[in-house]
Amino acid sequence: MAFLRNVIVALVTLFCLPFLKAALVTQVIPSTVDIGLTKNLKVECLFSRDKSSPLTFLTSLTLSHSESKIEPDYIDVLSINNFDSQINGEIQNNPNTQVFGAIDNINKSFLGIQWEYPKVDTAGAYRCEAHGINQMGKPVSEFSNASVNAIYPDTKQLVDQLQKLTQHVELLQHAVNATEAKNNKLEKENKQLAELVTQTQEQMNLTTKQLTDLIQRTKTDPNRYINAQNVLFTSSSEFNGSRYLLTKTHGNTNYLFSILTCGLLGGYLAEIDSAEEYNFVRDNLLVGTSYSAVFVSGTDAAQEGVWVHNYSKTNVKYFNWGPSEPNWGQLENCMAYYRSQNWLYVDISCDTLYAFDSSVAFLCEVPQRI
Repeated sequence: MAFLRNVIVALVTLFCLPFLKAALVTQVIPSTVDIGLTKNLKVECLFSRDKSSPLTFLTSLTLSHSESKIEPDYIDVLSINNFDSQINGEIQNNPNTQVFGAIDNINKSFLGIQWEYPKVDTAGAYRCEAHGINQMGKPVSEFSNASVNAIYPDTKQLVDQLQKLTQHVELLQHAVNATEAKNNKLEKENKQLAELVTQTQEQMNLTTKQLTDLIQRTKTDPNRYINAQNVLFTSSSEFNGSRYLLTKTHGNTNYLFSILTCGLLGGYLAEIDSAEEYNFVRDNLLVGTSYSAVFVSGTDAAQEGVWVHNYSKTNVKYFNWGPSEPNWGQLENCMAYYRSQNWLYVDISCDTLYAFDSSVAFLCEVPQRI
């Protein structure tokens, strides 16, 4: 079947495409090889249509080599024919050498070889031979020659190349060192984080035990609730059905206990929804304290600029921002009274509430049940 197909192609080429001609080129890239420095050498026979040649149907391509360029004695290196399309020759594909080729009488044909870091024996004269028939069916051959020069690099070339390689190695080493430093930093931070998690878990376990003990004691003596409240908070009078508790202790383990106690008392982070409520808290609890910031309910962590209460999940209705507030975008997603702003609102980092900073407090709102 393959033979019949090739015969059909030959007939089509001879009788249907008589105007097509052929040309053969021997291409070498590069033409001069620096031994040990040149990475690749490519020698290729290229056959394409051209009106200057009588060869109209290609049957085979052959690539030959001679080490001598003055009196060439060519030895066949590779060949390919139109009938089985197999590349023949002593040179085969290996990690340092690639052979390639194809014959196509409709488009272009080629046969070549590429060496990686070519040696001196790849230099010399190369000849490409194209064999086929003309429009009359008679045998026709074309030849094309090229040469490759080989030189050994001088000392300066070697030094320059060595310097480039040294610089490249130094850059790689710098990148490796930077990566190792980042990795060591991450490992250290992970270790610190693990220790912090362990400490926090231990503290939470202790706080939970203290809270459980408090609950058990208050079952027999309700006044203990009031005593705990008075120890941990400064309490306001009742306003619109709620009392407001300002933390007394911060910067130590009692602060976590205060947060849990606020919830135990039925309270939550104070939701300030009017100017009257805002002024009541400021005038009755904040003025005269040493705190720099007092957290109240309100966060825009979910959507920048849309403030929502933490407990009720309703939109914040009242704002009394200080100059240039809010600012810092997603870096500050919580809300607080701020003493240096005359107790106007600022946006503040939510992490500050849990940083055991003795200058920061929070306001607990406890609805009064009738």
